[in-house]
Amino acid sequence: MLERDIVTAIKAYLRTLGADVFFWKEHGGPYGTSGVPDIICCYRGRFLGLEAKLPGGRLTVLQERAIEKINAAGGIARRVESVEDVRAIIQQVDAERKNMAPLVYVCSPYRGDVKTNTANAQAYCRLVMKRGGIPFAPHLLFTQFLDDSKVEEREQGMRMGLQMLKRCNELWAFGTLSAGMRAELDEAKRIGAPVRYFDAEGNEKSHE
Repeated sequence: MLERDIVTAIKAYLRTLGADVFFWKEHGGPYGTSGVPDIICCYRGRFLGLEAKLPGGRLTVLQERAIEKINAAGGIARRVESVEDVRAIIQQVDAERKNMAPLVYVCSPYRGDVKTNTANAQAYCRLVMKRGGIPFAPHLLFTQFLDDSKVEEREQGMRMGLQMLKRCNELWAFGTLSAGMRAELDEAKRIGAPVRYFDAEGNEKSHE
């Protein structure tokens, strides 16, 4: 499969949305703008930028900047690998139209002092809720049935968490970054998801 095959499949899916969507394929070249996502779309009044990549494909620096600028301006820009990724974005817009709270991926330490880190993660979830979001903390959820001390089960939990990250509106990172947190932040950057940083006490800061 080539990237153009992903673009073709996404365009076919968008056509099924009828009058709710207007989109076009952005073409490169001397008359285009470098870094602009492959597909520019307006869905029910929301601006979308969809950058199609094969699994493992990297965003260029200009593509990363374009995605950041679109998200900062209130649009939604993402790196997408399939129709399912685009469908998740469409569902996100539909949820917003129904005045549903944003789904926030809670990224915070877990290993080490598990008892303290669990209590902190619970507090961070409460902070997200108080600020109008719906918290999703994979390290609180998946450790209810997976053993984080076992390599295979920890890796399974990480894989599931990264899949869920694609469905979240934002990632909020709390405290000192662990190896697991950095993997989550790398994935957020890879797909172009907005990230906010907080210290261990829950005070927002401008960067990690």
